[in-house]
Amino acid sequence: MFQQNSKSKSLLRALAMGAILASLAALSPENATAQELGESSVDELRMESAKGNPEADFQLGLRASMQRLPGESPTKAYEYLRRSADAGHLEAGFLLGSLYLKGFAGQQTSLQAAERYLRQAAERGHAGAQEKIGQYHLSNANNPSEAARWFQAAANQGLASAENNLGLLYAEGRGVNKDPARAFELINRAASKGLPGAKHNLGLLYKSGTGVAADPNRAKQLFEEAAQQGYQRSQYVLAQMHMKGEGVSQNPVETLKWLMISASGKDKKLLEASRRTLIALVQQTSPTQVHDAAEAARQWAIRYEMNAPYQVNQN
Repeated sequence: MFQQNSKSKSLLRALAMGAILASLAALSPENATAQELGESSVDELRMESAKGNPEADFQLGLRASMQRLPGESPTKAYEYLRRSADAGHLEAGFLLGSLYLKGFAGQQTSLQAAERYLRQAAERGHAGAQEKIGQYHLSNANNPSEAARWFQAAANQGLASAENNLGLLYAEGRGVNKDPARAFELINRAASKGLPGAKHNLGLLYKSGTGVAADPNRAKQLFEEAAQQGYQRSQYVLAQMHMKGEGVSQNPVETLKWLMISASGKDKKLLEASRRTLIALVQQTSPTQVHDAAEAARQWAIRYEMNAPYQVNQN
C-alpha cells in the first residue's frame, strides 16, 4: 500500500472548486410558426428574416452560434440574435446575453450587454436567464445576495442547476444566512434530477456530514454516479479517497485507475494534478498493480463511453 500525506481540503473549498455550473436552458419553439421555421432551410429562414421575422432571426443566430450557417461567419450570430432580441424574442435574448457574457468566435466579452439582455429575459421569467444573471452577479458583479435572488427565481421553476447553485450559497453562507440543512435540501433536489455536479456536491455533504448524517458509502456512490457521467472532479475525489482510505479501504489499483481516468479529462488543472500524482505513485507501485489499474480504467472507459484513460510508464 502507499500513502500520500497532505491536509484534507475543507468542505467549503471543495464546494468552491466545483461551484457554479454554467448551463444553457433547452431551446424550444414558442409557437407553431416557430416550429415550422425550426425545420426550414437556411434560404427560407433568410427570406423570413428579410421580412423582419424575429423567429427567423433567432434560428439563423442559433445556427451561426453553432457554426452551422454556410457562407457566414459565426460572428453573424450577434447580428441576428440582437435583431431578434430587440424585437422581444425571449430565447434570443437569453442566448445573446450568454454569448456576450463568455465571448464567442473571437469577440470580446461585454458585461454591460450581457447584463442587459439576460436581465430582460430573466424579468420575463426565463429560468435559464435567471440562473445566468445570477452567475453574472456572483462572478462578475460580486453581489452574492443578488445572485441568490435570481438563483431562487430559477429554482422556483425547477431548474436543477439553479437549485444546485443556490444550495452552494447556503452551504457557504454567501448572500444568504448559512443553512446546511437548506443546502442539503436544494442540492439533493438537483441531484435527483441527474445533474452530475449536484451529485458530486451532494457526495461532499454526505462525506463531511454537512446538513445530513455522514455516510461515506452514500458519498462514494454519488461520486461514482457523477464520474460515470463524465464529471472529472468526482473521478479525482474517488482517487483521493482510495489513496487516503477516506471512507473506503486504501486500494492502490483503484487509486491509479481513477487517476488515469481523471488525467484524461478536460479540466486542465485537474488533468495536471492527476498526472503529477499518478507519475509519482506508479514509482511506488508494482508493475502488476499498474497493469491491473490500466486495464480496469480501459474497461471502465469503454463501458461508459469516455475518453481513453491516460497511460503512464514506470520508467
